[in-house]
Amino acid sequence: MDLTRLLIGLFLPWIVGFIWLRAAENRLRHNGQANTLRQLGYGLFLGYACVQGLVLLSAALLGRVNFWAISGVIVLLIIPGIWLNRTSINKPPKTAKDAQAWETMPLPSKLLAFTVLVLIFMHLWLSALEIFNRPVYPWDAWLAWLYRAKAWYFSGAVYQLAPASEWLRDVAISPYTVDAYQYPTFASIMPFWAALSLGHWSETLVNTPVLLCGIAMGLALYGQAREVGLGPVPSLASAYFLLSIPLLGTHLSLAGYADIWMAGFTGLGFVSLLRGRIQHNRFELALGILMVAISAAVKNEGMVWLYTAIAFVVLSSASRRVLMTIMALALIFGCLAWLTGMTSVDLPGLGLLGFEAGSIHIPLVGSYPLQYHPVWSAYHTAFLQHDSWNLLWFFVIVAFLASFFSKSARIRNSALIFIGLFAASQLAIFAITEQGAWAQTFTAINRLPLHFAPALVFTIFLILAGIATEQPGDKAAAGHLTTAGYRRAVPAAIAAAVVMLGMVVALVVQPDRAAAFSRVFTKDTLRVVVGSGRISDGALEIAEYKNGAAIVSTGSVALDADQFDMLEVRIYSDSDRTPMFFWRAAGVRGLQMAPLYSEHRHLLLENLPGWSGRITEAGIALFGDETTRAGVTRLSLSPKTLTTSLQSVLDDWATVRPWTPVSINVNSLGPENQQVRLATLALTWLLLALLLAHFLSRGAKPGPPVLATLLIIAWILPDAIWLHNRIGRLENTFRMSAAARDVPHIDIGFDKEIAQLVAAARDDLDRHPTARVIIVAESEKNQYEALRAKYHLLPHAAVVTDTQTAKKSLARADALLYIPDQNHAAGRARDGVNPANLARQAVDPNLTEIVGSSFATLMRTERASGSARPRQDG
Repeated sequence: MDLTRLLIGLFLPWIVGFIWLRAAENRLRHNGQANTLRQLGYGLFLGYACVQGLVLLSAALLGRVNFWAISGVIVLLIIPGIWLNRTSINKPPKTAKDAQAWETMPLPSKLLAFTVLVLIFMHLWLSALEIFNRPVYPWDAWLAWLYRAKAWYFSGAVYQLAPASEWLRDVAISPYTVDAYQYPTFASIMPFWAALSLGHWSETLVNTPVLLCGIAMGLALYGQAREVGLGPVPSLASAYFLLSIPLLGTHLSLAGYADIWMAGFTGLGFVSLLRGRIQHNRFELALGILMVAISAAVKNEGMVWLYTAIAFVVLSSASRRVLMTIMALALIFGCLAWLTGMTSVDLPGLGLLGFEAGSIHIPLVGSYPLQYHPVWSAYHTAFLQHDSWNLLWFFVIVAFLASFFSKSARIRNSALIFIGLFAASQLAIFAITEQGAWAQTFTAINRLPLHFAPALVFTIFLILAGIATEQPGDKAAAGHLTTAGYRRAVPAAIAAAVVMLGMVVALVVQPDRAAAFSRVFTKDTLRVVVGSGRISDGALEIAEYKNGAAIVSTGSVALDADQFDMLEVRIYSDSDRTPMFFWRAAGVRGLQMAPLYSEHRHLLLENLPGWSGRITEAGIALFGDETTRAGVTRLSLSPKTLTTSLQSVLDDWATVRPWTPVSINVNSLGPENQQVRLATLALTWLLLALLLAHFLSRGAKPGPPVLATLLIIAWILPDAIWLHNRIGRLENTFRMSAAARDVPHIDIGFDKEIAQLVAAARDDLDRHPTARVIIVAESEKNQYEALRAKYHLLPHAAVVTDTQTAKKSLARADALLYIPDQNHAAGRARDGVNPANLARQAVDPNLTEIVGSSFATLMRTERASGSARPRQDG
């Protein structure tokens, strides 16, 4: 019954959005036929926006939110939508022609299309399995977006949460507190609605709307590409490119952030705007503006994107004379304002516009101090060196340059204006405002461009089709692979051979060696220096960990780092924490470390920071507890050879890098110092294949089918590594899910221990459901654990603060929970102290004072609580 309710809650909004969009198009569009898949894609976002409005309306009018009541309203909205579709102008759906185009494709085209479909399915299926098995994971997801949703669910209502300072000052305000209390509501209402639909809170299933978001984006982009005139294969490739972008796949798999919804509303909104300008379709322009406007209710940046969308419509619609007039007037007014000192104006109801007191003021957006940040290096690293985007930005750059050769003026102008506005908006945010501080951490500098991902992919295929032999709309079967296209397989194969030969030659070239020998350390020469070990089954097996770690060392050695470029290590470990290779260098204090991401690992040492001079010790650090099985079989250091270099390259590509909290911002598929990046090989091959095809065909331009085929092949090469990595990450998720059945937790730090502490504390807190809890950590480095305890405590309301604030605010709270340093707690557990008992000490009702920075108390007050009783059932 629960799953049936969940399916009803997920698909009813989708149906109402699709039905009303279809009805509106049937009545208002007069040029062209609609693609049903595109309508389905856009319909999901419109329907879920409708859910947001109904939930907020119910909360405002009734003070509560009921699943069946809102579902009933949605059904009532569906009925007139169906009637409007039946009575509207009967136009044959374009999907019929789409099916005909698929039927007439030659077999090779169908095979390529089938391959792309399988890859799309794999990406969506892997994301689905992550959603179904991994609890809420990313930092801001459980800290803000889903914390708010979970608090709303247990309260049975939607309301604004309070900032911590007000929560501590006034006991009568919202029972829950969160720092991001002013965030827009959409990304929190979606999991809240899923929980209402399900009938209970699930740490996994509340993110199922995000999976539908990914499916809808693929459907919408495919449908738009088909309607603009691209063939089935390029259209399908555009959906594949979008859904296989590693950063977008991460946001689908580690759901909880608002950026994936922004990609739907903002990205598909700009796709509609581009198509509306190219085909002079007013309905698409209106739909695009509506989608981007709704994004303002998803994330604060949505208002900036709405201004950008309006600018796109104006710039792409106005004639050159009008544009020159607008620019001249803007320049004149700007000079007059500067000369008169009136650099800002207060717009009634909108806010300040202009420049004042060193800040730029934008109505409905806010004020931002102007600060220059040199972000070029950050963009280069994030877009072109990291693996977060596959080859997207290389293709965007090529498409931008190629747009100047487009045969279609409408495609050229629209694409150039869009790319220009996109670049200007990003630079305005990160290069000249205080937001530039986020650029160097590769957080927002990656996530904000994600909002435009569908439009960027759409633009690439538009431009490449515009410069090819056939133009969009010229032939319904523009995506067919012809015999001429297959003749280009010869230059493609030649290009592949040249690239591989070049890689081998580059790996063979090595500097001269004064000595060419290896140092090998086995179970007999290695020793455990932290923790304890035993020799078993040909390996040095870890028998005991100290504070969660065991160190296997070579002992004292004297090695010249210049003579050893390669590390081979054979280890095994069923821990979810990554082992580390460490070494000591003479004259350098402390250990140098590098992660080891696979059991049979070849690591290139020559480019590691700190691998230089005389090496005095090396070894492996393994992490776990008394239940972890781990050991070291072999550690060897050697010079580079062709064999070890090739093995290192293959290991770099096959390395499974586990999910981390940073994954939501940046992805790196392999070590930073890997010898050969597969993306570099793919781009080199693509360039050579295109050049050889051009010369061998005597200068004839490749058509859209050939371009699409080569682009797909180039994209698949790095994507294969991404898929391999995702499968490995999914295996880690399954292990984590199995380990978390008794105590729900995620595989970060000491989350299991924190969950145990909170579970023990509940024995006391559950007797007082409305108790407000103050959480204080033993030290500042344990703030993460304290915040996780706050999330685990739900539905109990809590705030994390420091010791001094806790002293002043204890009288206005009901409980105080102390979070000990987990490293110390783990040590005490091995010394015979159960860390779960620390939680009972932390809520001991006999302790009523804070002593220094070490305290543990539950203090009940006699005041009448004004908090609403948290809801305990579905």
